Amino acid sequence: MKAESVDGSVCSVSTASTATLTSQSRAASTAVSHGEVVVSNISAKKSGYFELDPSVHIEIRPGMEKHMNLIAELRELVAQDVPHLVHDKWPLSDKALWRYLVARKLDLEGARKQVVATLKWRDVRRPDEIRLSDVRVELETGKMGVRGIDRHGRPVVVLDSSKENTWDQNGNMRALVYTLNRALRKVEDPVDKYVLVVRLGETSMFNFSKLPGPAQVKETAKILMTVYAERLGHAILYHPPKIFTIFLNLFRSIFDPHVLSKAVWISGDVSPGSVNDRSLTELLGPHWRELLGESQPLHDPKWTPGYNSPMEYEKMVKEEQELDHSIASAN
Repeated sequence: MKAESVDGSVCSVSTASTATLTSQSRAASTAVSHGEVVVSNISAKKSGYFELDPSVHIEIRPGMEKHMNLIAELRELVAQDVPHLVHDKWPLSDKALWRYLVARKLDLEGARKQVVATLKWRDVRRPDEIRLSDVRVELETGKMGVRGIDRHGRPVVVLDSSKENTWDQNGNMRALVYTLNRALRKVEDPVDKYVLVVRLGETSMFNFSKLPGPAQVKETAKILMTVYAERLGHAILYHPPKIFTIFLNLFRSIFDPHVLSKAVWISGDVSPGSVNDRSLTELLGPHWRELLGESQPLHDPKWTPGYNSPMEYEKMVKEEQELDHSIASAN
């Protein structure tokens, strides 16, 4: 369950205009052709089947022999390059390698570099070994977390730097990876993407220091673009202040234009019936306020709106126990 645009332009949604998002949503009802690459996403579920939309899903279809040959060639190149790392099958499945090829517009050499970089990163970061106990403190305030599923079946990951509580770059990166893995375990075929929401309404010149520093931004970009290639559906920048434009411009060069094309800016009125309300309803569903924490109860001043730390912790404990049981059963 995943999808996204491929035109390279930033989608801007505010009280002034939703034309870009509207046209994007209309395009979501059909497969989008990106050169020879078929990029598809889910826009609606009808009569037991999904209409595919590029911000929701990338698929490998029957009859794609040419592309399957590319996948096999990419796997062989990676094995020749880093034979000591190919025991890690996570980035080497057909679907995973296809995502890397799509991300690099079928450029075999570019995809090879990306897969190798992913394998090396995973060898250092060991993402599959991160346990809830390792990141519990980082997740305490809800500064990052999986807040639910949108209307297309995509998990919604919310980041809120105003609730930063540790300023520990390594801890934050581990918590981000834990959160993304948790989100992607919630997808069901054919969806394979998630939505990222960055809450910025409480960001100002007075707490600007709570935004991540250069090293953290660069690793975050690597995680989103390289490690989890083509897994991002939309990135919603929610109520960004003017000062955030300065922050974004400082780091714009490290983000691929295709990734930037997935950004949706939400500014201004979000009251029921407003332009932004209609846009977010179309993008995420009528329960978008619950997903984003908008107008939700503040259970603790240290927590992001709508976040109940003890309840979320219980959910994550249960999910981890179920995952452990599933792995044990498979072995």
